[in-house]
Amino acid sequence: ANATLIENQVAIGFSPHPAVDFGPSDARAPLLSADPGGGSTLIRTDVLGAGAANATLSASTTINVPAYTPPPFGRQPGLNDNLDIGDSRIGVYVYEEGSSLWAVHTVTDPATGNAAIRWYEIDEPTNTLLQTGLISDPDLDLYYPSIAVNANGDVVIGFSGSSDTQYVSTYAVVGSTTAGVTTFAPMVMLQPGVAEYYVDFGTGRNRWGDYSATVVDPTDPTVFWTFQEFVSATDVWAVQITEIRIGKPAPPTPPGPPAPPPTQNDTLIGDDGDDTLIATGGADWFDGGLGDDSADGGADDDTLFGSGGSDTLLGSTGDDYLDGQGGSDVVDGGEGDDTVSGGASGNDRVVGGLGDDLLGGGAGNDTLEGGDGNDSLFGAGGGDSLDGGAGDDYLKGQGGDGDTLVGGDGRDIFVWNPGNGDDVVDQSSTVDEVLVSGTTGANFFLVSQDAAGQLQVSDGVGTLTVATSFVPVEIDARAGDDVIQILDVNMTSNMLLTINGGGGDDLIDASGADLGSLLLTMDGGYGSDTINGSTDAETIQGGAGADVLSGQEGDDSLNGNDGNDTIYGNAGNDTLAGSFGHDLLDGGDGDDSLLGQFGNDTLSGGAGSAGGNDTLSGGLDNDYLFGGVDQDELDGGDGNDYLSGQGGHDTIRGGDGDDTLLGSVGDDILIGGDGNDWLDGAAGWNMYNGADGDDTVIGGFDDETILGGDGNDYLFGNVGNDVVLGGDGDDWVDGQSGSDTIAGHQGSDTLVGAASEIDESFTLPDEILDALDAA
Repeated sequence: ANATLIENQVAIGFSPHPAVDFGPSDARAPLLSADPGGGSTLIRTDVLGAGAANATLSASTTINVPAYTPPPFGRQPGLNDNLDIGDSRIGVYVYEEGSSLWAVHTVTDPATGNAAIRWYEIDEPTNTLLQTGLISDPDLDLYYPSIAVNANGDVVIGFSGSSDTQYVSTYAVVGSTTAGVTTFAPMVMLQPGVAEYYVDFGTGRNRWGDYSATVVDPTDPTVFWTFQEFVSATDVWAVQITEIRIGKPAPPTPPGPPAPPPTQNDTLIGDDGDDTLIATGGADWFDGGLGDDSADGGADDDTLFGSGGSDTLLGSTGDDYLDGQGGSDVVDGGEGDDTVSGGASGNDRVVGGLGDDLLGGGAGNDTLEGGDGNDSLFGAGGGDSLDGGAGDDYLKGQGGDGDTLVGGDGRDIFVWNPGNGDDVVDQSSTVDEVLVSGTTGANFFLVSQDAAGQLQVSDGVGTLTVATSFVPVEIDARAGDDVIQILDVNMTSNMLLTINGGGGDDLIDASGADLGSLLLTMDGGYGSDTINGSTDAETIQGGAGADVLSGQEGDDSLNGNDGNDTIYGNAGNDTLAGSFGHDLLDGGDGDDSLLGQFGNDTLSGGAGSAGGNDTLSGGLDNDYLFGGVDQDELDGGDGNDYLSGQGGHDTIRGGDGDDTLLGSVGDDILIGGDGNDWLDGAAGWNMYNGADGDDTVIGGFDDETILGGDGNDYLFGNVGNDVVLGGDGDDWVDGQSGSDTIAGHQGSDTLVGAASEIDESFTLPDEILDALDAA
């Protein structure tokens, strides 16, 4: 065996933990540790040449942090035996995102004396502390935290907590980072504990376990998973697995009616007539009155109203509020972060200018120009023209038909809601994302194409036409029992369409649709959803809830996510994953890959003449696997599994646990794996390896090869000229009928057969041992 000796461990800190890093691989892997007895430093060491046979450890670096002390025992109701919640060492992996290392550990809150969570962001190149904070509660002890961070600066910390009145429960906090400063929302209970816990394993220490993990979903960086311990029954712990979705930022609010004027330096009122109002400095108040007026706010933060007439308003510098009110106005915010509205009526031109502006158009056919900065443009009624200009802009046509939207430079989002009318995102729009956002009620959306091959989304009243390629389109139906139907979109070019059902029991149906080159992803979101795929390949996610997913034709990827899901691959070479819950997976026709993962799952490769050569993996827990016709590979994984190859020449592995393996029809290879397994080949020329455990192997009706492996095995050759070898352990070896070759090999074995059949020197050739994982 190979061994690695690491000496002088004190020099690299106590229990150093590696960093999780989804960035490009490199040959340096940082380790971080904290003193279990408290202190004011963290210790960093790097593994140099990571992944190579000659990897080495770098010299350690000390990072100064605020002083910390180990936590007290964790309190719980009803017992004097509080929980040993460990010390102040870093207990789980560190997270590396960009040039920052993020870490957490349990400390004592000096203000309350309770156990609390200290978090750190460390500049990776310079080993300096960028920011730190304390997650604490005046009543609860919080302990065993884990942290995860995505590239957007979203931070999730999961942990356990308890008090004199609260059994051990699971919690999480979610933070966001702006301008290098991370702030956390109030913590949320994920799963309440229900009883007290005392298990000392004879040591006298009521130790709460070290189990805690929080990760970013590698397929979607806005999704976090946290795995935390709680008490599920008296003296019994369990793990709560929680999906945390970081939603899109809330859209800005359109400009509303002005607030009463604050105290101003100057007040300029034009009354009737065509007036010119100019101020040079100070926070001024303008009201043009009736007539076609011209007003210039000058410097500072001004408030300008056009009132009646076709007015020209200029905010100049400062963060201004401008409202053209009645008439066809020209309203320009100038420099600064302005709020600019054309008013309730008239065909207005509304300009944001420099700065991060908020623009609203009103009822007429308005032209909105965001200018430089990260602007938000709302068209309101009428056929409006919206141009975001430079910067990351948010464009929403709102009510009215025939809106034209141009994103300009920067990353721009166009939003369309039910009731917005007929709008077009054309080739000149240069928007970077189109978001169709439903209401909180039951929505209906129809996805199709027009005669020109342009993608269309309709709510049954109005239609959004996306007449440009290479722009991602997302439909977020939000809460409610929604229906989303996809028809043929095969004439569209290079489109990416993502559909999220949101909350509620949704139907997303692409049955029979020809997608052409469009890439489709469908996600049911929360609720018990039904999702039907198209005639092409797509990605289908069930989300939370008991979902029914059907891939139809094409090489589809289907994942049930949370809940007890039913998943059908149907035609094509599909990939099916049950994820969490007790799931039913049926690959259908084609060469499919089925993954049960968590829960007691049932996996079927598919019946029928075109079942395909399938790969089935049960994963954790107790699973049922059926290969179907053709040549399949079955692996039970953990748990006590039932595996049947059915038709075809199958390879069946029980994995861990006490498994039942049936070869059925075909020439099969059966390998029991760990545990006390039952192997029965039935028809065909089969090969068997009981592997570890006390196994029972029953040969089929042809010439079989049986290897007991480790353990005290019962081996029966059945009909045919068999080779039956006991292996390690005290075995019962019976060749039964036919001219057999039998041997007990190691152990006190019982051999049943003629003397001429016993050959203790017999060994299997290497190619057979390789096939049986016994080489």
